[in-house]
Amino acid sequence: MRMKKEIIFIFYIFINIEFIKGKDFFEFANEYQNELCSYNGIPTYDPKTNQVLCECDEKHVNEPRIEFRTYINGHLVQCSYEKKRRFFAFFLAAIFPIGLDFLYLGHIYLFLLSLLLFLTVLIVNIIQIILSYKNNNKKDESINRGKYKINIRNTTTILKRINMFGINIIFLIYYLSHIIIQGLGFIKDSNNIETENDMVYLFSKPED
Repeated sequence: MRMKKEIIFIFYIFINIEFIKGKDFFEFANEYQNELCSYNGIPTYDPKTNQVLCECDEKHVNEPRIEFRTYINGHLVQCSYEKKRRFFAFFLAAIFPIGLDFLYLGHIYLFLLSLLLFLTVLIVNIIQIILSYKNNNKKDESINRGKYKINIRNTTTILKRINMFGINIIFLIYYLSHIIIQGLGFIKDSNNIETENDMVYLFSKPED
């Protein structure tokens, strides 16, 4: 009989401790709920998991990088990661065709590839202009090498056609497709987070 009372007493103490824990956390959650959501979301308390869950706004998500996550008294701070702006990335892609939008989104290697492509096209065009200038001043000049006779005028014409219908066309297709894909938000940032869809604000009517 005495053993039964002790078991009941221990069970009673355990229930009260768990109740106090839940109550303390509930009071803590109410006091710090906005801070737990980084003031960027709507907090709700889940009694089943004894946690605060945040519904983040359109501009924020939970921090995807574990090493950058922060905690308050052991509880995860949510909605602390700010999304990259889609319109700004689109603006960079449209105005600066050297891959600055990739740099903004954190894709360093894609930025370097885009920069290399742009410099290649630029150098080829500069060479074409120089050769065309020389060709206009020396139309009849030719170079003899053994049995072969190379005409500068013909060489310039060939390079011009390759450049016009080759590299420049390829770069133009890349440029147009790039800004369209960026504007549609298909390119995520380096942490695999979608960009903020702020493009809709350009076409939406202001509220009265």
